[in-house]
Amino acid sequence: IKSPYYIPAFRLVLLEVFLALAFSILLPVSAAIKSPPLFAISIFGLLLFGAAPIAAINGAAVNAVPGNAAATYGSGVQFFSQHGVKMLAPIVGGRVIDAHGLGAGFSIVIVALCIVVNLLALGAYWAARNHVDAPALRQ
Repeated sequence: IKSPYYIPAFRLVLLEVFLALAFSILLPVSAAIKSPPLFAISIFGLLLFGAAPIAAINGAAVNAVPGNAAATYGSGVQFFSQHGVKMLAPIVGGRVIDAHGLGAGFSIVIVALCIVVNLLALGAYWAARNHVDAPALRQ
C-alpha cells in the first residue's frame, strides 16, 4: 500500500456504498406503502451515495500501479470496468424486469447491484487494511 490514506478512503467508500444499499432497500418499501416522498428520498440517497465513491475508487486505481504511464493504464482499466458494468446492467436488468414486472424487477435489480458493490467495497477495504499487494505490481 503506497498511501496512508488508503484505509480511511476505503472506509469512507464502504460507508457510502452501505448507505446506497440502505436507500435502495427503501425503494420497494416506499412502493409498497405508496409513499412518493419516501420514494423520492430513497432515489436521492441512492444516487448521492452511489456516485460519491467514484473519485476515491479512481484515486486508488491510479495509485495502485507503479509509474506515471502505468497509472494511466490503471485508471483506464478502472473506467473501462466501471462503464462496462453500466452498459451490462440495463441488459441484465431488463431481463429481470421482464420476468418479474416493473415494480419488483426494478427493486431486485437495484438491491442486487448495491449488494455486489458492497461486497466489492468490503473486499477493497479488507485488502487495504491487510496490506494485500499483487505480486505483479512489485516489479
